[in-house]
Amino acid sequence: MRNLLASNRLGAPAIRGQDASGENFATKLALAGLVIAASFVPAAPAGSQETDPAAHEAISPDTVVSGEVIVTFRSGTSEEAREQLLALVQGDFIRDLGGNAVVVKVPVGSEVSASGSLELDPNVLSAKPNDKVQN
Repeated sequence: MRNLLASNRLGAPAIRGQDASGENFATKLALAGLVIAASFVPAAPAGSQETDPAAHEAISPDTVVSGEVIVTFRSGTSEEAREQLLALVQGDFIRDLGGNAVVVKVPVGSEVSASGSLELDPNVLSAKPNDKVQN
């Protein structure tokens, strides 16, 4: 192994050279530092959206429309992408609410899980069980 310590222009020690495998020692040291630093960065969901299906309130037949979810898509989401997303949760388009929001029919009992699954996609701004309007 060659001398890995040398002086830079300012006279301070500098790491240079190659290890026995012929790889640059400074590059390996920098990559190791990045790996260590990355281990301290907490993971966050894309878009910082609420993605935990359990975060939705418990539902009951008295508070939600059975088998319905309201989904708001990100502007510019194609019809093809919308159809593919709905197919993932066995959903079917019911009606348009305007402003990229639609009502979707899902299997009864899957309202919360379907909402949580849909919210994981970056094309979805929000998805929630359809609340009954209280008069």
